[in-house]
Amino acid sequence: MAPQIILHSPDVDGTLRGAAQSMGICSFTVEIGDPQRHQETYVRSTRLGLQEALESLGLLDDISDPDPGDIVECRRSYWIHSDRGGVLSVLVDVAQPLKKGEPIAVLHNIWGDLAREYVAPEDRIGHSVNPTARAGSRMVHLGIVS
Repeated sequence: MAPQIILHSPDVDGTLRGAAQSMGICSFTVEIGDPQRHQETYVRSTRLGLQEALESLGLLDDISDPDPGDIVECRRSYWIHSDRGGVLSVLVDVAQPLKKGEPIAVLHNIWGDLAREYVAPEDRIGHSVNPTARAGSRMVHLGIVS
């Protein structure tokens, strides 16, 4: 399994990654799978991906690997947040290209009534899955393709 998206973004103040980068230390932040589940397939593929990265930096001996296929690379990303709570349905797949105005998520109240539809604010790519949302919850992580 190849990485679906690789994000090369600048450091953020207050994060371990940001502190490491400010000292000239390479670092990785990994986001995998669903937020409330342990998914062994993703853990294994992430370990292999990190191993490949360490090989490319010369920190591990290189081993033969399968072709990673098409990988989307982004230079920047941001989150779309819900403005109210409810049951969230994300309508896009991982690495799916999005056009401005395209529906990306819908939020229903506890009775099943549509409370809000969210659309892509601009052409982007990305995905996040979380079936419930409080006001301000992260819904969709949008990446800016390089």
